[in-house]
Amino acid sequence: MTTAVLIAGLLSTTGVAAAAGPVDQVQDAVPAGNLGIFDTPDVSRRVAQTFTAGVGGTLDQVDLQLALVGAPGPLTVQIRGVDAGGQPSATVLASATLPAASISADTAACPLGCWVSVPLPPSASTAGTSYAIVASVGATTGADEVLWAFGGSYAAGDGLLSGDRGATWDAAGVDLGFRTFVTPAAVPPPPPPPPPPPVTSDCRQQGHRWWPGNDRRRGCREHHWHWRDHGWHDED
Repeated sequence: MTTAVLIAGLLSTTGVAAAAGPVDQVQDAVPAGNLGIFDTPDVSRRVAQTFTAGVGGTLDQVDLQLALVGAPGPLTVQIRGVDAGGQPSATVLASATLPAASISADTAACPLGCWVSVPLPPSASTAGTSYAIVASVGATTGADEVLWAFGGSYAAGDGLLSGDRGATWDAAGVDLGFRTFVTPAAVPPPPPPPPPPPVTSDCRQQGHRWWPGNDRRRGCREHHWHWRDHGWHDED
């Protein structure tokens, strides 16, 4: 089941990561332009960027390079699977929505897009698997839109456009600015060593293990067992 989250207090959230994991995938070249995201009664556009996870664990945040024009509806960001054709699948793994007001309209500070952090409900990240970041907005009018900056090149994914609300996708010919954050899967501790070989003699003293031998005083000799190289070794 997918958990949706609305950021900035518009909706109480569940399952949202308190802190993002380390950066995994990045396309943060200097922007060369941007693509509009809008949804009017007559025409709409959704924008997506596919990527290939490099780290196994939990994806808990993406950063997108965004700008604002006018007053569009809230921006919805989804993490989806990718189908055999390299396009976003219908499987939504995580979803978050943030108000357009949280996106900077300061074109002096970042003319083509400022970085916006989007915390997400945790979803699985499998190294070597492709995923898609899909961005859409609520109803817009006129020229209202969210702009997603592009620039540089990302070899392990592609930018995509949809003019029919995600039913079909076309190559954008550019890669969008994004970062993914993944909390790596915990490495399980090594199993405890097996017990040392059993003592086959009744000859013991002061908690030491003794083996039959030629010790003149006791008729036994002491064996010291040590765990090394995945096995017990007699260090006598």
